[in-house]
Amino acid sequence: MTQAARPSGRWGPLARGQWLALGAVTLLLYTFNLGGARVITDHEHLVLGPAKRSIQEGQWIVRHIGDRTLNEKPPLPVWAAAVGGTLGGGNEFAMRLPFALTGVAVVLLVAGLMACLFGRTIGLLSGWIQATVVYMGNHARLAEVEILLLFLVVAAIAVFLKLQSLVGEADRSRRWPWQLLFWLLVGMTNLCKGPLFGTVLILVACAGLPLLQRDWKRLALLWSPAGLALAAVVAAFWYVWAATIDPTAVDQWKAHFLDRAAGDLAAFNRPWWFYFTAWPWQLLPWTPFVLVGAAESLRRARRRKGAPDRFLWWWAGSLFTLLSLSGGKNHHYLIYALPAMTPVAAMGVRRALAVVRRRGPRMQRFARTCVWVLAPACLGAAVIISDRARPPQAALVLGGLTALGVAGVGVLALRRAAGRALAWTLACIAAAILTVQGWVLPSRDPRINDKRFLLSLPERVLGAERLYACGGPRIAWYFFYVDRPLIGWEAADLKPHMAGGPIHVLAQRRYEERFAAFSRVTVVSESGGHPRRPPAQKLTLFRLEALE
Repeated sequence: MTQAARPSGRWGPLARGQWLALGAVTLLLYTFNLGGARVITDHEHLVLGPAKRSIQEGQWIVRHIGDRTLNEKPPLPVWAAAVGGTLGGGNEFAMRLPFALTGVAVVLLVAGLMACLFGRTIGLLSGWIQATVVYMGNHARLAEVEILLLFLVVAAIAVFLKLQSLVGEADRSRRWPWQLLFWLLVGMTNLCKGPLFGTVLILVACAGLPLLQRDWKRLALLWSPAGLALAAVVAAFWYVWAATIDPTAVDQWKAHFLDRAAGDLAAFNRPWWFYFTAWPWQLLPWTPFVLVGAAESLRRARRRKGAPDRFLWWWAGSLFTLLSLSGGKNHHYLIYALPAMTPVAAMGVRRALAVVRRRGPRMQRFARTCVWVLAPACLGAAVIISDRARPPQAALVLGGLTALGVAGVGVLALRRAAGRALAWTLACIAAAILTVQGWVLPSRDPRINDKRFLLSLPERVLGAERLYACGGPRIAWYFFYVDRPLIGWEAADLKPHMAGGPIHVLAQRRYEERFAAFSRVTVVSESGGHPRRPPAQKLTLFRLEALE
């Protein structure tokens, strides 16, 4: 299933300079303006709000927001964010940094793994593609569970492939450390996204193909009673401990995991073909090269039983099918299958570079088309789009970078400078990513008004000893920016607190009618709101006074 690694230099399958360059550029892409590119998202607040409270209270097992516990999700993302917050402060940059570093680790892991399977060229290309693909840029820069689970899945698969290289090894003592590491990673996935989700993904990707081929020797390499016991302990300890302290956690887990998998949550109930529309945009800008490299890789997988391509296609195809059969679907569930397509894209890039080096008549026509047709077309499209874009300059800059990249590739292709054409392409992609993160996203963030409003709250309620809130789990979003304790959960929970006098309550404007049923309501102030949401969802500070 695996080929021998092809070491270069002193740092494994890639040379030292290649590792350092790939790691440094990836770190720049994932940390540039990390705290200012986006206000925390609707997924992030369920990580960052509890993490901030855990830091303040020192409570790491059962998490609280407002008057309720919020333990529907496993703790590993919260712990990671809390580590960043403890070391660097309770801001977006510090608490997102552990996730960005995990994204860098994923890129380096994919590069090393694919270099071992396919050689240095494909490995290095895979690293650069993995670093710049859309789904990595989306998830490595946010404090969400996906990037942590992606690392555990890829790492477990890498360990599994290492074990496959030990088939026939007489010295069994060389296996057990890898077996323990494999099952430790499997156990840790249950602390990321929920019980068994990551475990099933790993076992299907790793054990499925040997099982179909009845290759019992390779399957036997995973058998380790000590490893299975380790995985079970790691997977279960938090759930048992949390359920002992907070019995309501069991109901939260049922609603969050079982109902979602069954498709009972309407927001995740999508058609069976949903992932066919998701993977092309997630692999941008390298999607065309996946299509180019697929023919070569599939041909090798079909003809050679031991080809690593066969494992790649099983990895991608089995997880794609498994996720498509699930009732609950979301585009980010698919990312655990997509690293298998990175080397396929690298094969497509290598094939394109070979065409450039040959400098045949077709290549020359394509290069001239890039310079005289495609580049001006990209610039013209940017000018047209800029009339509707916000800010308009962003469309011109990104369109200009695209035109410059296409024209540069065409010129370098005419000179048969394949290596420089690739470097130019990567430079233009990196410049576009930095432009988006440093300028485009901050200027378009619809939540910025709410963030500014929350940051100004201490001045608006100066003198109030306590601040109340309602909105359910969304209180975690408010709490991250308010930086003071919040009390409450829903409107009905606030009435008992009014016996001691008027209270200030943070909620969306739509709660005004509910408050009016049991109190005299005064609107103190409200945010500028979300440009694409109705006024009823404006974040508002109310003053509630008990009715006489």
